[in-house]
Amino acid sequence: MKFLISLKTLNIPYITPPYWQQQKYVGFGPAAHSFDLNSRQWNVAHLKSYIDNLANDRLSFEKEILTDKDKFNEYIMTNLRTMWGIQEEKMQLQFPDFSKTVRPKLAPFLENGSVVCQNGRIRLTEKGWLVSDDVFSDLFVV
Repeated sequence: MKFLISLKTLNIPYITPPYWQQQKYVGFGPAAHSFDLNSRQWNVAHLKSYIDNLANDRLSFEKEILTDKDKFNEYIMTNLRTMWGIQEEKMQLQFPDFSKTVRPKLAPFLENGSVVCQNGRIRLTEKGWLVSDDVFSDLFVV
C-alpha cells in the first residue's frame, strides 16, 4: 500500500509505470496488454471468449514483434509524455543510430518553446503538450 500511495503522491499512474519506462509487464484480463521488451501482445477483448479460452487452458491473444524503429519511436512517444522526458544519454546508449537524428529535428521546437533541454533531458513544455503529436511525428524514424 505504501508503494501505491507514494506513486499517487508523485502523480504517477500506479497501474502502468512499466509502460512509461519501457519495462516488462504482463496484462491480465480481456484486452489487457503485455510487453517483454521485444514484443507486445494483447488478450482477446471479448469477455466470454477470454473466459472460455482460460477454462480450456488456452490463452487467446495477438502478438506484435517490435523492430528497432518501433522501439525507438515508442521510447520517444512514451518518455516525452512523462514529467521526466527523454534522458539523452540513455537514448544514445539504447539507440545509437536513431538518436543522432533527434537533436537536428528538435531545433524548431526549441525555438518556438515547445521543448526544452535541461540537465541531459528533453521535455515538453506546457506549450509543447498542445502540439505533442507534431513533436512525436517529427522525431519518429520511419
